[in-house]
Amino acid sequence: MPTFLDSTPVLDDPPEIRTRMQRDGYLFIRGLLPADELAKLRLSFLAMVRDGGWIQKNTPLEDAIADQDGFCVEPTPAYMDVYRHLYALPQFHALQHHPALVGLLEKVLDGPVLPHPRLIGRTIFPKRESFTTPPHQDFIPIQGTAETITAWFPLHDLPPGMGGLEVAAGSHQGGVYQFQPALGAGGLAITDPLEDTWTGGPCAQGDVLLFHSMTAHRGVPNTGESLR
Repeated sequence: MPTFLDSTPVLDDPPEIRTRMQRDGYLFIRGLLPADELAKLRLSFLAMVRDGGWIQKNTPLEDAIADQDGFCVEPTPAYMDVYRHLYALPQFHALQHHPALVGLLEKVLDGPVLPHPRLIGRTIFPKRESFTTPPHQDFIPIQGTAETITAWFPLHDLPPGMGGLEVAAGSHQGGVYQFQPALGAGGLAITDPLEDTWTGGPCAQGDVLLFHSMTAHRGVPNTGESLR
């Protein structure tokens, strides 16, 4: 499988940034967001999910060792009761207004941007491969203009085996694909074959993956021990 094309070296070249987004439907930038801010937010999240029974209470908080007895997924009440506390954190919402992120998106769209109020935080239990986020397009649930860009980033390093995200490079040029209900975050899965275009790779704390609302993307199974 091809790895993400690193666009960090062309961060100060807006025409090239736009060319890559138009061609590939995604951009991968290393170290765009401050790791210390992400680390603080992660620990705040982990304290809340530990209280909710999602991680083991007798292990170090930062290790986020999952408690499988607390396994749950959206939109079940057990999941949403915890998630609403995460969603209420002001520092979570502040991230989408970070100058580095907004500045990059202004280069991509060649003008001012509006941070979308539909912010989403994904929490994935390990060893639950059936509930890995299926391939989908964000345009389906978002609607409105197709010229919407998702900024996806982990709150900590994601080495191989701990999950992450893959995109189908160039798939944004194919319009809306056929889809059907499915398990996993979002609840929808593309049924069209896209096997020759999947692109991925490990992500570090601070890395950001941008992709067009029509770009197909999917989760990678978390086969470790920690909550992602």
